[in-house]
Amino acid sequence: MSSQFDATASMLGYLYQVRLALLDSLRRLRRLGTFSVSIETLDDVAFEKQGSPTELLQTKHHIDRQANLSDASPDVWKSLRVWVDALQHGRLESREEPSPNAALPGGPNNAD
Repeated sequence: MSSQFDATASMLGYLYQVRLALLDSLRRLRRLGTFSVSIETLDDVAFEKQGSPTELLQTKHHIDRQANLSDASPDVWKSLRVWVDALQHGRLESREEPSPNAALPGGPNNAD
């Protein structure tokens, strides 16, 4: 029985984050040694080394529909909004400022 206060979908999404963080941590442990992992801090899952973020992960878990990660996907735009907001409010800092003329890896202006 479902109600307007049912948090099942939210809890399943959170548990998915926990499972992904644990799995990814186990994979990194041998390769990287010491690191920190957090959930729902800088992003859904964040990996840090010596207090600096090294990787931020956005997770998506849907039970009522199939995920669609195209350029028109609300999930993609929500993720970008989270990252831009974090940059603008100083919760995250960019290591490099890409040149407006920089080619994306694997893009048409790049030989890679």
